[in-house]
Amino acid sequence: KPISPEDLRKIETIVNEQIKDELDVFASETKLADAKQIAGLRAVFGE
Repeated sequence: KPISPEDLRKIETIVNEQIKDELDVFASETKLADAKQIAGLRAVFGE
């Protein structure tokens, strides 16, 4: 299902607010089993 123009504007607003807040970002490589134990973890594959 495509994202509606209204939802896209909401997403852009949230993302822009997060960028302006200059939040810290952390990156680390670890074993998959260990990574699965980390709360709030986001995985990215193939980038």
